[in-house]
Amino acid sequence: MIRSWLKTISSMYRLRYIVGYNGFIYKLKLLPLIGRLLPDDLYSIGFFKFIYAVWKFIAEFFMLFFLKVLGLSGIYAYSFIMRSLADNHPEEIGGMSPGQFQGTAFMWLFLAYAFAGVLMNTNLFSYTPEKEYAVFMLRMDAKKINTSYFVLNLAALFIGYAGVNLFFGIISGMPFLMWFFTPLLGVAIKLAGAGVKLGIINMKRRLGLKIASGKIELVGIFFKVFIGFTAVMAVMIMTVNAYCPPVYMLPVIAAVITVLAVAGFFVIRDFDPYAHKQLLAGAKETYNVEKKSSKSPDRTKRLKKVNKVSAVDTRVSSSKKGFAFLNQVFARRYRSVISIRPVVVSIVIVVLFALICIDLYIEYGQDFGQQAASECLKNNIINFLTLQGYHDDLRPLVTGDAEFQEFFMNLMDNNLMAFFCLIALFNGTTKLTQTMFINCDRSLMSYSFYKMPDQIIKLYKIRIMESVRLNLAPAVVLGLVFNIVTFMFGGQRYPGQYLLVPIAFVLMSALCSAHLLTLYYLLQPYTENIKVKNHVYTVMEVVSEAVTIAVCWIPAPAWILVPALIALNALYIFLAAKLVRKFSPKHWRVRT
Repeated sequence: MIRSWLKTISSMYRLRYIVGYNGFIYKLKLLPLIGRLLPDDLYSIGFFKFIYAVWKFIAEFFMLFFLKVLGLSGIYAYSFIMRSLADNHPEEIGGMSPGQFQGTAFMWLFLAYAFAGVLMNTNLFSYTPEKEYAVFMLRMDAKKINTSYFVLNLAALFIGYAGVNLFFGIISGMPFLMWFFTPLLGVAIKLAGAGVKLGIINMKRRLGLKIASGKIELVGIFFKVFIGFTAVMAVMIMTVNAYCPPVYMLPVIAAVITVLAVAGFFVIRDFDPYAHKQLLAGAKETYNVEKKSSKSPDRTKRLKKVNKVSAVDTRVSSSKKGFAFLNQVFARRYRSVISIRPVVVSIVIVVLFALICIDLYIEYGQDFGQQAASECLKNNIINFLTLQGYHDDLRPLVTGDAEFQEFFMNLMDNNLMAFFCLIALFNGTTKLTQTMFINCDRSLMSYSFYKMPDQIIKLYKIRIMESVRLNLAPAVVLGLVFNIVTFMFGGQRYPGQYLLVPIAFVLMSALCSAHLLTLYYLLQPYTENIKVKNHVYTVMEVVSEAVTIAVCWIPAPAWILVPALIALNALYIFLAAKLVRKFSPKHWRVRT
């Protein structure tokens, strides 16, 4: 079995070398001047083969181990921070030794890290060019190839984790069992995750449901964003409070993972060989789409399959006329593509904040009784609705966190622009412009009437309103959440602050949306495959980010900021419309 596995991996890496080397030489010959000077028999020159083989070996070795070693090293760095907190406050770690506390904190974060890796990717059906050649051209066994790569990944994971643990585990003074069994636990989590995913695929096949081939769905995006937000907040809470969950839960979780890993091994072993080929074909299709849509200097995730029929609802219509009709039909047809990000962001923010509030309510119930907690909650809901401050006779919230609360309240009072970066991060206008281009503008740009200044400016103004409306939900939700936090930290400092904060967030979101849409209209950077070809567009994005960071700390309370943002939005849109009318027709075309 081991000999067969080694033979398969050896064959696949030789094939990968051949594919990579031929591609390398082909790119060399495409160089403007050097390519013409290179001889035709360059593919057979031994020196080039040797140089490429050395470079390929180093690159493969680096990619195989680097991320694993880097991730685990980061977790160890975090555990050292937790140990320093435990050394400084030994009374807060419940009688544990600093080494035990560090090991427990390390194990919990490692579990979160490993589970996140399983959630993102198991590497079982990932596409590579040599897999395509081997399976679809040379007719090799897809199951044998996929499982061989999976075993190689498990081996690299074990070796990488074992090396890091051997080094840091000994010098840190963590309990032996914790750092010794971490590599085995990492392998078990990977096996368990792959087994669960394949089990779900088997169930879908029995029920006659469609097997996903890499397409991003709303539930998947929500789950990943939710896990990411939750993990970051959990780490922050653990660090600030020098806290980690109980040690006795770790053996229970390890036992469950072990059982799932054993089951996962048998599921992987018995998985249908033909299904391997089907899922590999789906991964190939997704890879090709992502490859076309990801080669852009701004390093953002580009659209995936936005021009597929499955993303379009062709039954929609509109009662409007002209460009208003065009925009409304587009927005309704592609709402499943352009509305995912703001909807997911809004839901995640609401859910996480609700969980924090529920946790606070449960904690109060445990400490003071359910009736007292309910009474406190009821009174403070009334206080919030009547624009008063938070009142708590049981345990004032300000105790122990006065410095943080004062910092936050100063931001809300005088530096509300500091949240502009957060607003810009959640803005979905870039994805909207990409969807507009690939499904509407790309085709209509071939018609002369669509490039006329009057027509361009008419649709530009309509789309500004569409972009503002699209990003309205995250801005309002963030404003309301920060209002509640302000209320819990003492309430509004001046009349109308609760109203002005969400309005300021909406105006900042509108300014960001108008700016991104204006850049699209002025420069139109996209090629047929949504690659950014206009380098001025990239420079302007970088400049915009630098300006955003610079203005974030301009002191301005909400009652001054809101009128200023209203004036700035009006002035920006007015000037941008003039520029779009003048310069956009020159760039309103598909770039090559």
